[in-house]
Amino acid sequence: YKRAIELQQTLVNGPQPVPEFRFDLGMTYGNLGRAQRELRENGAARKAFAQAIAILTAIADEFPQVLEYRFELAGIQYFVGEFLVDLGEKHSAVTHLERARDNYQEISHKSPKNFSYLRSLAQSWSALGQTMAAMRDLEAAHKAFDESVQVHEKLILIPNVPTVSVYDAAGVCAMACAVVGENAERKEYYAVRAMKLLHQARDKGFFLGKANIARLKQDPGLEQLRQRRDFREFLKEISDKE
Repeated sequence: YKRAIELQQTLVNGPQPVPEFRFDLGMTYGNLGRAQRELRENGAARKAFAQAIAILTAIADEFPQVLEYRFELAGIQYFVGEFLVDLGEKHSAVTHLERARDNYQEISHKSPKNFSYLRSLAQSWSALGQTMAAMRDLEAAHKAFDESVQVHEKLILIPNVPTVSVYDAAGVCAMACAVVGENAERKEYYAVRAMKLLHQARDKGFFLGKANIARLKQDPGLEQLRQRRDFREFLKEISDKE
């Protein structure tokens, strides 16, 4: 990656300004940061991510009509947010996750039927919800999960959406049950919606494979549903078909 950065920087500094050269350079810095993160070179990873974000922010602002620039910028911001969560730096993580969410939101407004944009927006809201819950800010976590559920509702209406997206939407509803506190009515709303989505996933063939049945049995994201009678009945129905 470092050698590629040297070559790409030479192209960026060339006589003709080519936006794609700057974009490629920003992406390579992002990939370098990911590799350094895997090697636990966290200080170096931070610097690489900062370079990537600076380059991609500049080019996304300069060429707002190229939505992929902002999409990739948001992807790196999201990754950095999760990176900082792992390091225990939750407040800084929230800042990056919020920036990712804002960028995903912007491009989703401009391209409202783009599956990748909506899925990423939903995931960023979910990540914010989980992080806020870990910080014991349950009101903010509730709002974030609620937003994620709403985006998932739009997402699964897209024609030919992958069935895993329906299952993922059920998981978000299930996780939302954990952050509504003593609001029994809201908790029941999320749980019922999760069950409806699991039935939709079944009807679309998601549980035809053994791997997905095993996932249903073990998924920690569905923990809030496991004591429900309708979930146990659903699990038995799916398991009996193995």
